[in-house]
Amino acid sequence: MLHNVSNGWFGEAATQNLASRPKAGQGRSRLRHEGREACVIGEMDKVLAHAVLPLLDARTVLFQNYLELDRRVKRAASQDAVCIRMMTVPGVAPIAALTFKAAIDDPNRFKKSRTVVAHFGLTPRRYQSGEHDNPGRISKAGDRDVRATLYAAANAMLMRTMAGSHRRRKTSLTQTPN
Repeated sequence: MLHNVSNGWFGEAATQNLASRPKAGQGRSRLRHEGREACVIGEMDKVLAHAVLPLLDARTVLFQNYLELDRRVKRAASQDAVCIRMMTVPGVAPIAALTFKAAIDDPNRFKKSRTVVAHFGLTPRRYQSGEHDNPGRISKAGDRDVRATLYAAANAMLMRTMAGSHRRRKTSLTQTPN
């Protein structure tokens, strides 16, 4: 929702050459201040200002709600021992830790870790008949949201590993032997 409102603001403001896409790190405050000033100073015509000001107000409220929810999630994860332990793994953020913990609920339900993987649909499908035994794609039988969160955490971990190996390789190539 926040993304859609921001895009709506940029679409309206771009038609009047009032704002350009913000660069990384300066977007939120620049969007808020430039947009308000443009509307108040009168650089926009009144019809456009009438359309853009509610978008800016909605974006501000949505972003404040997002920040509050983010604080609550981080606080909840930092107060739970299991989540703290899970967040020591690279790529596992508070949302991934809380999602996994909530989905597992009672760990005693699972006798083996293999059954947890099957519970979330991460095991390959089996196509068996007579002599044929072909593993297929993952079964996707479990909770879709938990599976998506686990994929995001794994992807973050892999990207961090790949970026780190690239840096190590680059520094080893640039160093001169003694």
